[in-house]
Formats: sequence, structure tokens, C-alpha cells
Amino acid sequence: EISAKKRQIRLRDRWERPVYLQLRVTVALIALSFAVTLLSGFGMQLDPIGRWLTLTDASNAGDESWTVEKSLHRVRSGEIWRLVTPIFLHLGVWHLVFNMYWTAVLGGMIERTQGSWRLLGLVLIMAVLSNLVHYLATGSAAFGGMSGVGFGMFGYVWIRSKYELDSPYFIPSYTAAFFLIWMIICSVGIVGGVANHAHSAGLVIGLLLGLPAIMRSRTR
Repeated sequence: EISAKKRQIRLRDRWERPVYLQLRVTVALIALSFAVTLLSGFGMQLDPIGRWLTLTDASNAGDESWTVEKSLHRVRSGEIWRLVTPIFLHLGVWHLVFNMYWTAVLGGMIERTQGSWRLLGLVLIMAVLSNLVHYLATGSAAFGGMSGVGFGMFGYVWIRSKYELDSPYFIPSYTAAFFLIWMIICSVGIVGGVANHAHSAGLVIGLLLGLPAIMRSRTR
């Protein structure tokens, strides 16, 4: 009971903060995505910014030098930010709008409830692992977008809303159905040029990251 009261007080204090303090990471993710995407011409002109944010430094997505070997070499040489930064590069208007909407909804939900540092940690884990899985599965670094992280945040929030006792989260059934249907549509090839491996990896990672909170709630 004391623990529950303390959590209620912490949540109340967090929600009473100004919006710009509640959602610092969420706003930063959206701002960086818009900036990088627009400056790169939606991925068509990667110089000068894009070449430092993709898994390789190829000047455009069709460059023959965009290979597994060079991508691995860049990361191994110390440019480890490349494991994260592809999430900021989007390849179309709807790609950007769709991802930013769910970043605002799900990222905002997590950040308001658990704080900026928790959201930042989750995003970094989801970004690195989903990017790596897609890269290793396809052998191509020619991808970008926040979709892997978006599916990860959905998985994290959904599993906690469904199985955690006294969960601070709630996901409507139609939202869960939308994510699963959209994943199926992308997987069967109806929508072309989609990083399906990043979607699947992000979802699994998000589900796994939500398990500790569920286990803790059931052992109190």
C-alpha cells in the first residue's frame, strides 16, 4: 500500500510538470526525425548529413559501395552511433507522418508515465537491436525509419497493459489489432520497401522489455 501511494505521488508530480519537461525525449525524437528527413530530401540526397547517420557512408541508397562489409567496417571503427541513427531517416511523407504519430502517442505515454530516461533507454535498445536484426537478415544498410522502435514501444505498452497488475498503461483492442494487421500487410508484400525484419524484431524486443514489470507486479 505504501509503495502504491508513493508511485501515485511520483506520477502526479510528473504529470503536473510543463509539457515540454514531460515529453523532452519524445519531442526530440520527432524534431530530429523531421530535420534529418527534410535535410536529406526524404533519403534521396544523403550528403552531407545522411552519410553520417546511415549504417554506411554511401552518398545515396543506390550506391554500389553500400555493402555489408563497409557497414560493418564503419561500426567496428568506432562510429557506433550508426546503430541508432537510421531511425531518424524517413523515405517518404507518409512514412514520416505515420511513424511520428505513433512516436508521439506511444513515446509520450511511456515518458509521461515512467520519465524521460526510461523512454530514452528503451528507444536506444529497440533502435540498436531492430536495426541490427534487419541489417543482418537482409545484408543491406539501405533502410531507415522509426518503425522498429514504434513496434517496440507498442509491444512494451501492450503487454504491460494486458498482464501487469495495476498497470499504468492502456491500449485499446482496436489499436492492437491495427498494429498486427499492419505488420501482416507489410510482411506479405502489399506495401513495398518496408523493413519487415525491423518491425518483427522491434515487437519482440518490446514484449521482452515489458516482462520484468509484469513479473514484479505479480510477486509483490
